[in-house]
Amino acid sequence: MTVTFDPFLHEYSDENGNLIPSVTQLLAKHQLSPDYSHVSKTLLNQSAENGTKRHFAFEIAIESGGYDDEEDPCVTEFLEKYYPAYENWQSETMVYYDGTIRYAGTIDLICYNPKADRWLIGDIKTTSSVHKESVAWQLSLYKKAWCFLHLVPEENVDLFCLHARESLKWIDIEAIPQTDINDLFESESAGLPYVRDTAMILKPGTEALALEYESRMVELKKASEEIKAVYDKLKEALYEQMLERNITTLDTPRMKISLTRPYKKSSFDSKGMQKDHPELYKAYVTESEVKGNVKISLKEKA
Repeated sequence: MTVTFDPFLHEYSDENGNLIPSVTQLLAKHQLSPDYSHVSKTLLNQSAENGTKRHFAFEIAIESGGYDDEEDPCVTEFLEKYYPAYENWQSETMVYYDGTIRYAGTIDLICYNPKADRWLIGDIKTTSSVHKESVAWQLSLYKKAWCFLHLVPEENVDLFCLHARESLKWIDIEAIPQTDINDLFESESAGLPYVRDTAMILKPGTEALALEYESRMVELKKASEEIKAVYDKLKEALYEQMLERNITTLDTPRMKISLTRPYKKSSFDSKGMQKDHPELYKAYVTESEVKGNVKISLKEKA
């Protein structure tokens, strides 16, 4: 069977023009992949664009034999840490399966471990977290198709995921049991939904919630830190000028600036008091309501 892929329509088809379901479509149909339907299209598109750019950087690095054209930090780490350890690296490899059911897909990464005499099939994820069970289904179907085409025993192939975010993380993935894959194939052949013990749809508040807010919050967080750095630098320069000129107060139409000279400050050691005199400490402790909030810190330098 000859399979072609239309990059504009993101569709696979055979030599007769018949559409072939992709692995992504198959998993979504049976709710074996995260559900992002409640995330705005703008954020999804932006996330997809960023992911495509990083995938392309990995592809260039592999196809060029280890050249980091984009100077992507995750790609650089990959080339230094993992690329030399394996052989026969391949990227964007299209595969199809034409057994019990038909499907096609494109594998992000394939390599060979000469020491263990084993092949490895991997996927690159750029989302804020990795849904391991969904990735396991995806890679297990890729493995079945690749082994089907190359006559390689499935037990000789391992699975992994590269989580390429601020830094790179290699995650070993355990394959889905063959019995579960057979159940999925039977359900697909019969036109029935695949019944599982656990739901694969992400609960609101996990990956989807992070994706919904991440892009804008990171942008604002970086901007606020940059503004604060400039503001603090100006304050420090103003302090030095007022101290040098012995000026204690400046009045402008929009501000009043007062100089505070260095001084010694006394503080109360509440922890020491609590440790040495717990009963006395308890007698003077008062409780008050504190408004809840979220603490946001960037994993990458602004």
